Amino acid sequence: MLSNFYCTKDEDVQSFLRERAVIYERKHKARTYLIVNSEELEAGTLQILAYFSVALKVIQIADTVTRSKAKKLDGLYSNIEQTPGYLIGQLAKNDVYASQIKGNEVLDYAFDVIDKAFSAVGGRFVLVECADNVKLKSFYDNYGFQHLQQPDELVQLVRFL
Repeated sequence: MLSNFYCTKDEDVQSFLRERAVIYERKHKARTYLIVNSEELEAGTLQILAYFSVALKVIQIADTVTRSKAKKLDGLYSNIEQTPGYLIGQLAKNDVYASQIKGNEVLDYAFDVIDKAFSAVGGRFVLVECADNVKLKSFYDNYGFQHLQQPDELVQLVRFL
């Protein structure tokens, strides 16, 4: 059923859902949530509109991060080297049904899940890691994320809770 999800813009998000999401679920490394067409589901057809995965991640704080932002990440100390947060590890719309859902709606679903976790155990921020792509960064900027650092080929963006 998961092989019916297509994302030609990013082969990694397509292969994650098809090949690794179930493994991550079984190993309790991440939870993957499918957003489906409820009318089609009632009719007996699974139509995956989009999906996202949520996990916990400890991030290493680079020396380039300002002391005030580091303090905001941790909540207590400005001299930290690492801190945990919620990670939206994957987020994608199905090419086949892309017109039926907007990207910010997928993020809304992800934040509904994170808000429940936040209420239960606390937390300070949500992290996304994305390619250094102007359009993609602009999408996350419009949702309240801000640049944190770029430790490798991916840019890390955070949104404080």
